[in-house]
Amino acid sequence: MFRNLFIITALLILIGAPSSHSQESTDQATDSKKQESKSTPTKKSAAPKLSLEQVLENYYKAIGGLQNWRDVNTMRMGGVMVSMGQPVPIRAIYMRPNKCKVEYKVKDAVIVQAYDGKMAWQHNPHGEVVLPQPMSTGKSNYLHDTCDIDGPLIDYKKKGNKIELLGTETLYGNDTYKLKISYKTGNVQTYFLDSKTFLPVRLDGVYQLDGLEHKVTTSYFDYKKAGKLVIPYKLDFDITGSPGTEEVIFKTVQINPRLNESSFKKPD
Repeated sequence: MFRNLFIITALLILIGAPSSHSQESTDQATDSKKQESKSTPTKKSAAPKLSLEQVLENYYKAIGGLQNWRDVNTMRMGGVMVSMGQPVPIRAIYMRPNKCKVEYKVKDAVIVQAYDGKMAWQHNPHGEVVLPQPMSTGKSNYLHDTCDIDGPLIDYKKKGNKIELLGTETLYGNDTYKLKISYKTGNVQTYFLDSKTFLPVRLDGVYQLDGLEHKVTTSYFDYKKAGKLVIPYKLDFDITGSPGTEEVIFKTVQINPRLNESSFKKPD
């Protein structure tokens, strides 16, 4: 499922999350570390012992049904990224199998990141080069892995993903099933699914970008129905090396809107 949300993480990593060395940011980072410390197991898990197939089956049901997700060909999402209390408008579009494009507005300029199914490109009017530019192989691999419209857990064998059930872990006082996803690119993601709802509560990602390793933790909140699907409308991102966390709140989600493939292509 949440591939269409990970592109926001790419936005933060590749362009750079708005940050400040203010006391507020320091406090946010401290709070994040305190919250993370609560994620270590404090008691024996009471979650039923299930196989990987059983966990995935419950996950598919929780997010709206396997076939309903397979029927999604396009998606449009709109909302804000809140950084240091300031909202930044965000708009994202996706098309099967793995095309995606995110736009956000900063200082009256629109910054764009996109993957057209083969290559990634970006347009940052605030950068040294103001024309749209191709991204590096590492960043293209990142977007290839995270632009998947129905996520790494759906039809994972067909996509070439490797999934391991690592057991259970107590997160924030609740039992979770821990799933590790390994991509052909070398990127790795670890999902934590609530043992009662089977909805993801956290994702730990380790991404290889041009010789550097980036670690990103994504926490999911405020699940709502969008058509027949169930989607988190609020996400928190904690990027290693960033002084604070970023918050993304989605206000609109459209399933199967009419989109043009040319929207994902880099302008000449």
